Amino acid sequence: IWVAGREIAISRDGSRVAISHDGGGAFAWDAASAMWTRTIGDSFVGIDVQADPHTPGRFLVGSFDGLRESRDGGRTWSILYSAKPVKR
Repeated sequence: IWVAGREIAISRDGSRVAISHDGGGAFAWDAASAMWTRTIGDSFVGIDVQADPHTPGRFLVGSFDGLRESRDGGRTWSILYSAKPVKR
């Protein structure tokens, strides 16, 4: 499973994020339900996920499309960098 990079990361606050190299998507761990919840759709294929060692709940996910960031334990994501060409 370690084809490209790390598939799971755990933050200092215990929040967890996983990505799938095979099926696509990103997932956040919901401790209350003890289940993984998909937070980025199937078309997203992450290469690596990292937890910020200084900011609890902050994660970065790299993909061929760019870089995404979550500041809420992986529940929502924003695009920090897009590798897609800009149409003019």
